[in-house]
Amino acid sequence: MRATPLSIGAAKRLTSGLKTLVSFRQGRVNARRYLSQQHRLTKSLSRNFHKKVSSALKKTTLIVADDIKNGIEPDYGRVSLRLTNELNATLRTQIQRVFGAVYSLNEDKYKDLNKKASGGFGFNFEESPEFQMHVTRYHDARREYMRLAATNYSKSILDRVWDLRNDGVGVDRIARSIVKDFGPISRNRAAMIARTETHSAVGSANFSYHDDVSRAYGIQMMKQWQSTGDGRTRPSHAAMNGTQVGMDEAFKMPNGALMKYVGDPAGGAANVINCRCVIIYVESEDEIVNTGKPELSELAGTVDSIGR
Repeated sequence: MRATPLSIGAAKRLTSGLKTLVSFRQGRVNARRYLSQQHRLTKSLSRNFHKKVSSALKKTTLIVADDIKNGIEPDYGRVSLRLTNELNATLRTQIQRVFGAVYSLNEDKYKDLNKKASGGFGFNFEESPEFQMHVTRYHDARREYMRLAATNYSKSILDRVWDLRNDGVGVDRIARSIVKDFGPISRNRAAMIARTETHSAVGSANFSYHDDVSRAYGIQMMKQWQSTGDGRTRPSHAAMNGTQVGMDEAFKMPNGALMKYVGDPAGGAANVINCRCVIIYVESEDEIVNTGKPELSELAGTVDSIGR
């Protein structure tokens, strides 16, 4: 039976007494197996999010089409604001879900090691103010991106409407045209948003969890960049493969960007959009080995022409 979990604050108060008892050592860590596990997690978490984002984009297109047919002049500000609010609400729910899944997975991963602590330990993250702080902080950091995504999508629809009007196309045909033309666009854009945002949230959640653990228990942890290593891998990310830094350090990317974790928005679009890399967290004494290959079925559907 699992011991009653401690809050992060309680864990910090016990740090001095647990330093000699607590260890997160894993011994040999199979990097390829961990990569596959993380890809499965991200793919699973992004599926429902993709549907919701796609639905929000499609709804926006239909609203504009109905306005056109009913003789109502589409208002860019109204269209963009409605889509922004819907995307951000959907994103907040997704981030909460992602952080919960990542924290639960890590708790399960370390449960045997947790028994080394006198009385057991763990993070009751669902009630932890630190956990909610991480969720809120990450969402706040991504709100502007979602606003821009909503703004660009709304503008592209209305630009198309005005182009057709200038060509003398009638209102019924305009309405049919934008619904037809923006169907594939909304699905593709939703897929990109869902993959990128879920991957980035998984990266942030893993970092937050391990950073809290290492600080709470005074454990010296390291993080290693692991790229997918296939034909779609960015050369710059392939070059980062195997790079290790301390928990408090950032990875310095070939273009000079500093990233705390994969998907870190600080890396810019060139390092974030459709990235499939992962970070492996270990104690300094652990050995990371690269054996085997990630299962292709687990990577299917996680990339497109932009994906790396």
